Amino acid sequence: MFICLFALNACSNSRQTTHSSIFEDELKTTESENDVERISCSDGTRLNECSEKKPLFCSKGILKELPSLCGCPEGFLLRDDECYSLYNYTNYPEFHEFMFTRNLKIGSREKINFTTYKEVNDYLAGLPRNIWYYPDKEPEPTEKDFVLKNIDDDIQAEFLYPLVEKIEELSSDKDEQARIAISIVQMIPYDYSSIINNKYAYEVLHTNKGVCGEKSELIIYLLRELGFGTAYMFFEEEKHAAAGIKCPIEYSYKNCGYCFIEATESSLIGQSNNQYVDIGRLSYNPIIYQISDGLEYQDIITQIEQAKSELENETRYQITDPSGAIILRKKGTYTDVINYPDIIIKYPN
Repeated sequence: MFICLFALNACSNSRQTTHSSIFEDELKTTESENDVERISCSDGTRLNECSEKKPLFCSKGILKELPSLCGCPEGFLLRDDECYSLYNYTNYPEFHEFMFTRNLKIGSREKINFTTYKEVNDYLAGLPRNIWYYPDKEPEPTEKDFVLKNIDDDIQAEFLYPLVEKIEELSSDKDEQARIAISIVQMIPYDYSSIINNKYAYEVLHTNKGVCGEKSELIIYLLRELGFGTAYMFFEEEKHAAAGIKCPIEYSYKNCGYCFIEATESSLIGQSNNQYVDIGRLSYNPIIYQISDGLEYQDIITQIEQAKSELENETRYQITDPSGAIILRKKGTYTDVINYPDIIIKYPN
């Protein structure tokens, strides 16, 4: 029985298809005794070798296209054993200015220019959001499968990776690169439309809006390409998703090895005590899927230790607003600092 599974959240996924070995088939058909005398093709390519003119392959003295082995020429992309022209995707550019800060919630805003293309967005929008599988032969796809389907599309990668290169040009510090990438996505507006389309990461940029799962996947893609270990956090009960970046386990979210990243609004790495509409704070444990291994985000150590030191060196401070309410910052425990100290309001007697 063949079953189709659809994504439950704002994310999608793909399995990398494995092809029968076309190259082995070619060798079987070209190594017959009758071919021994033909040692090359018309352009001088030796038998059973790739031509300098990609994607041609010399088979039985005849040049034939074999892109899965010989690759594609410049300006073309290999997909499903065929070469697709990238020039077909660049006729209708759209120019964007994405805002970011280098320290997420604080600091002056900067902007990064990036061009997206309608044709790429239309191609991604037209892809199926479901995964087909054989239940008697394959495990049921998970949220991780849908995330990988989203971020591993090769045509998307061709047009999305230039954003990674632009981020790398802004800073040589890897942790600062991570904050820039996260901030760019956090500042993209939330998509309040009633229909969740499970957008691909590139679509979030092109339309300049997305929901929690879609924006989390874009963050994961950028961090992965920057070299960081990443995870996808799925809060099934609350129907919420967040990204994770690899960090020292003692500073990580619930000691899982990844620091929590909220994608829908500007917040610090590790800040997990946000308030959500109709949910409040996240109270259930998420399912955490490792997406990639890589670098640890080390600045979380300085960030947390500074917060701890500030709390230890001051008893309390207070701010009184015009109505007389006193806003106090609690002197927190270590756990308080990990989630960032709550702001409480105490009214005078």
